Order: sequence, then structure tokens, then C-alpha cells
Amino acid sequence: MSAIHWIKIRTDIFSDEKIRLIEQLPEADSILLIWVKLLALAGQKNMGGEIFVNDEMPYTDEMLAAIFHRKVNIVRLALETFQRFRMIEIAPDRTIVICNWSKHQSVDRMEKIRIQDAERAKRYRLNHRKRRIDASDDRQKTHQITLRDASRNDGVTVTPQTKIETKIETKRENLLSRDKEGIDECSPEFSEAKIWLSKLFGRSPLEWIRGRKRGWSDEEKSLLVGLLPISREDQELIQWGYSLPRNSEGWALIDGERITKPKQSLLALLHEFSSEVDKWRSVQSNANSSDDDPDD
Repeated sequence: MSAIHWIKIRTDIFSDEKIRLIEQLPEADSILLIWVKLLALAGQKNMGGEIFVNDEMPYTDEMLAAIFHRKVNIVRLALETFQRFRMIEIAPDRTIVICNWSKHQSVDRMEKIRIQDAERAKRYRLNHRKRRIDASDDRQKTHQITLRDASRNDGVTVTPQTKIETKIETKRENLLSRDKEGIDECSPEFSEAKIWLSKLFGRSPLEWIRGRKRGWSDEEKSLLVGLLPISREDQELIQWGYSLPRNSEGWALIDGERITKPKQSLLALLHEFSSEVDKWRSVQSNANSSDDDPDD
């Protein structure tokens, strides 16, 4: 993921009602400095406002105190204050999420990154589709037709190579031509994928519900368009992985053992969809191998 080297901060930040209220609290200066440091850290991570060390390690209060050069009790006070004012959310696995991150991020820079991510997603989609075609090629080429030549007494094995190659090429052109037609937010593929992912993260596919925005951001929509069409195989794989039971820290469990952590946000999944598919394919393969092990 390309890092953001600067973020936008509104010039009227100190006119914001929440900031004014925080200024009346004890340790107000330290709390506000920690807020700015959190925004900068979120920009460095560039994960849609999520702040964590890596997928398997959230920041502890002690870690933040060390990198912010502040006392632990001040960091805890700041985080509690930000939660109370709904400036941040803390996920079950302790990942810190900046609320309304789009107010603070560099829109221009993020637009460039969105394009880069969409291009990477498109390359993944094409490569995945070509692998499916190649696998189909192998299956068709191994299918042979045995004919009995009436004028001869011996069997002759004939492979209609030209016919198979023509059929394969036609299939290849039909599949790859979908990119030329273009898939956008009005396409059925987009609507179906959006509904599926919304259910996966407990989100609403609608833009507004009861006056509160819980829908999809423009960035999420753009990334999803770049991923389409998502194969049924990949969809079922992600559904399987994200449906596994989890512990209090967000780890997915198989037979009570920690395996890996699903992405904590829709945006994070969309950014790293291809690597997430590969990760869960490996997890499922290992799980199936364990089930097949006669010693278990």
C-alpha cells in the first residue's frame, strides 16, 4: 500500500464543537496533540482510517505512549475522550478506526491511490480469469475421442485439436470482452457484490439510513468496480473464512485454534482483496489437509 506523506487538516478545526469541548478538559493540550498524531499515523498506515501495527497486532496503549512520547495514562484518557465524542471507534481486536476519515485525508492523493489500487485489482482479475481458462484448456485437451476406422481393424485415437482450440479461443474472447464492455455501478455484478459484502460486514448497501450515513464511500465503490467480476469461488472462499468463529481479539478459529485475522473493515478488504483470497485459500487447503490426515 502506498503511503500518504501528508494529510489535510481543516483550518477551522479549532472551531469544531468537539474540539472546543475538549479544550475545557484537564490535559487538553496533550489530548489535542495526540489527536493530531493519530491522524498523522492513520495517514501513514493509509488503511481508510484504521490504525494498527499489522493484521495480527493492534497498537496497545503502551505502544502509543512510546511513539507519541506521552504518559500511558494520558494516552488512555485521550482515547477514552475520542471514543466518547465518537471521533474514533475501537474494534474488538483493539484496532483504532478514525471516524469520518474522509474529512482528514488528502482526497487528491487518495484519488491517485484509488486508481493504482483499481489497476492492481484489474490485473488480478484478468490473471485469475486467465488461470481459469487455462485450467479449462487442460481439461478439454485431455478429452480425446476414439474412433473406429471401418477400413482398418485397429483402433485410432483422434484429438480434434483444431475444433478444441477454436472453442477455447471463443471462450477466451467472450470472457475477456467483458472488460471492454465495462462494468460500473449500474451493472448487476456491482449490485450483487455490494449486497454480499454489505451483509458480510453488517453494513447497509444504502447511502443513508435514518439520517445516519452507514453506506458505501466513493472510495469503496471505486475499489469494488475495479475488482468485478468476483468469481463465485472467491466469494465462497471469503464467505467461509469470515464466517468462522472468532475470539475476543478478532482471530478466526478452527477447532479452537487461532488461524488468522479477517480484515476488520470493508475498505481494508477491498484494498487487499487478492492477497486476502490467497490467504484464505491457503487456510482452507491446510484445514482440508488436516481433515484428511488419518492420524488425526
